[in-house]
Amino acid sequence: MITGRIRHFFVYEVLHANDPPHRLALGLATGTFAMFSPLFGLQMVINVVLAWVLRANKLVGIPIVWITNPVTIVPVFFPCYVLGCWITGAPIMKGKFASIHQSWKTLADDSSARIGDYFQFVWQQFSEIAVPLCIGCTTVGITLAIVVYYISFALIRKYRASHAS
Repeated sequence: MITGRIRHFFVYEVLHANDPPHRLALGLATGTFAMFSPLFGLQMVINVVLAWVLRANKLVGIPIVWITNPVTIVPVFFPCYVLGCWITGAPIMKGKFASIHQSWKTLADDSSARIGDYFQFVWQQFSEIAVPLCIGCTTVGITLAIVVYYISFALIRKYRASHAS
């Protein structure tokens, strides 16, 4: 079911979008980069702003950003955090990350939570892991965005060339 939705998105929303392959591929790349931003809740805004600045397609990257959500925080961001620790030489605090994940899920499920509660949570919980997490996320985000750009650009051009006749 998920693979069907992914296939449908790429075939009908990306490959058939009325935009040049470069703008579409760049839009996918900005979504990939924004997906790895540890600024939860601002990732779609980051995607749209980056796409606007780079003159990329603003819409095709949005579904990619949705990959990171309260359920996927640990499997997506923990490897980025570990990479950031390796780069900076900081110790890895495994227990802290699991604690943050559980606290985040609790806050996300609280219907009475206000935006200020989210900012306070981020400030309190992420202060110890912020630098390695940001460095790791930026490294992974840039690397994967470059890979996504070149692969999607080639695939979009190939698909359009084969369906041009």
